[in-house]
Amino acid sequence: MTEPWSFDNPVYDAIRSYVTTDWGYGADHTLYVLDNMLLTKLATVARDCPDEFGVMIAAFTKEQAIFFIPDIIFEESARSEQTTSEQYAGWYGDLFSQLSGACKIVRIDFQAVYDIMTEGAASLDKGFIKFRLVTMETVRMNPDLLDRVAAATTVHGMKEGIHSFQKDCGERVIHLLVCALLSNGAQSVTVLSNEETGVFKVRQMLARNERLLQLLFMQDNYVFLDGYRLYSFDRLLSHVLSNQNVGDILEFVNAVRDSRDQSRYVRMIFGDESDRSQLDNVQFTNMIVDGKARITF
Repeated sequence: MTEPWSFDNPVYDAIRSYVTTDWGYGADHTLYVLDNMLLTKLATVARDCPDEFGVMIAAFTKEQAIFFIPDIIFEESARSEQTTSEQYAGWYGDLFSQLSGACKIVRIDFQAVYDIMTEGAASLDKGFIKFRLVTMETVRMNPDLLDRVAAATTVHGMKEGIHSFQKDCGERVIHLLVCALLSNGAQSVTVLSNEETGVFKVRQMLARNERLLQLLFMQDNYVFLDGYRLYSFDRLLSHVLSNQNVGDILEFVNAVRDSRDQSRYVRMIFGDESDRSQLDNVQFTNMIVDGKARITF
């Protein structure tokens, strides 16, 4: 890809028309944020299992889903500077063409994250101060990054600070976007990710950050966790199968859940007991059918 990164790069030609920058949403919409891992996974399902992906689209349509994809995720999805527009279209064309027919797909740049969080602010100065304070709380576990964000005096400076550490950059932007949407009045935001360290564990830490909760006007961590929802692919699959009529559930699961999914450790709750274990497709299907357990991640 060219430097600096741009969505105008020809690599995205095949999918650009399916994406909007209009981030507006209503109370009836279900808001999803995609990370690179789940973007790739859903693209694989759309390409290789169109019938099963159609069932997923029906579930998204029923929810009036809107999908938010930050620029950094689009950048990561291209994988390398050598990726061609034809290769990218082969990887993601089916996903974007099918999904956009039923749902709005929103590309979010860093300025849009700021605009979402500061919409309705009493003044530009107060809006920027809040944005910087919230951003500082989302990166507090990285002292060097925290210093760069604290020193920033412009939105562009904040972006440069966030992007100055490439490791987990996509996850940092996602956490900040969720906070922006919740601050803007969204009742809930669901991040689609299988990432244990950069998403699941950081979300848990953010929920315990009292200063962040105050900035978001949330009374406790339970409110935060109810607003910031997290679906692994397995949890998303469970969600879809619980709300759609599927004839042969095991056949559906076998089609979309590959060996990597079966080797992943799934977090579950059985009554008051929690567990974390690998599930093959038969075990996964049986758990969905009998309804005795609930996937939490």
